[in-house]
This record gives sequence, C-alpha cells and structure tokens, in this order.
Amino acid sequence: MRRGLILAVIALAAACRSTPAAAPPTTVAITTTTLTPCSVALADGVKVTTAEQISKTCQDGATAHTYGAGSTTCTDGRTLVHNDLGWAYVGETFHRHAAGAEKVPPAAEAAACKG
Repeated sequence: MRRGLILAVIALAAACRSTPAAAPPTTVAITTTTLTPCSVALADGVKVTTAEQISKTCQDGATAHTYGAGSTTCTDGRTLVHNDLGWAYVGETFHRHAAGAEKVPPAAEAAACKG
C-alpha cells in the first residue's frame, strides 16, 4: 500500500511538471468617458425640456452619480419632476434644493401641482 501511495505521488508530481504554462492575461484597453459635471448638467436655472433630462449620470470630481427622477402630472397638465439635487416643471428651469432641505419639491409647489 505504501508503494502504491509513493507511485501516486510521483505520478502526480510528473503531471504537474508536464502541464503547460498558463497563457498570459489578455490586455484590454479601457476607455474612460468624461461625464458632464453635475454642477453644469443639473445647475440651478438649466431649462428642463423632458422628464428624463434630470434622470442622468453626471460627475463631481472623480465620482459618478446617477440620479433617478420622480414625476407628477399636475392638475393643470404640467409635469413636476425632481431628483436628489433639485426640482422643476418640464419646460421650465431647474431649481437646486437648498442645503439640508428635503430632496423633494417644496411643499407649496407640490400642493399647487395637486390643485
């Protein structure tokens, strides 16, 4: 039995030595895309032409942010949209939330929207 174990170890060692070396890793070119800064893409006063416009990816420094958007169809037919940075009516200008404020449209705007 001992002899069989020794032969198995020798066979395993021989198999390991005869295994071809692994191929080197493939080099992959990585392209980076510079995103529009959030301070530009979602700046105070930017005209919002579609609800999707405020649901976008932008960057602050080296950090990319993706902002989803909420929307409400108002009783007067306008669409009130918002994300974590601010709010707007589609067709009007974007308003950044005040520092420390809730990340929803102001209560007066939400109430006016609902009629």
